Amino acid sequence: MNRIPMLRQEEHTELYLFAEAIKARRYFRKIPMNLLLEMLRLSQLVMLTQDEQLVHEGDKNPPEMYILLHGSLMVTSQGEFISRLESPGDVVGEQAILSPEARTMTVTAEVDSRVLAFPNEVFRVAEEMSHIPAIYLSFASILAEKLRITEAQAKLR
Repeated sequence: MNRIPMLRQEEHTELYLFAEAIKARRYFRKIPMNLLLEMLRLSQLVMLTQDEQLVHEGDKNPPEMYILLHGSLMVTSQGEFISRLESPGDVVGEQAILSPEARTMTVTAEVDSRVLAFPNEVFRVAEEMSHIPAIYLSFASILAEKLRITEAQAKLR
């Protein structure tokens, strides 16, 4: 697993391409581009090879939230398939930020994949940090959308 900090990528063309791809998806539509770019600079680009694990169930590593840029990730829990992330902007790991206990799922790259990783520290609030509103707006949007999906699935059962 290779990680590249995005902090020093202020003029990096790829950063803008990542932002455009993510902004086109459901969770980040309402975030102004300048705030999204600021948020992405706090992340690390993680490159995974096929079958490489991003998160392993039971790990107690500091929590991170991940945004898929390219590829496909399979989410399992206790060996059972939970979901698949296939679209740029799909998010996993947000619950670990809220409840930093041992990981409850395994996330595996099904093909070579790239994600942006946001460490837990990014979500700590400090008055001088202007990126916090954008991050929390994204976070609230992600959780609300996932809750709507879960509720819809529960009604079908």
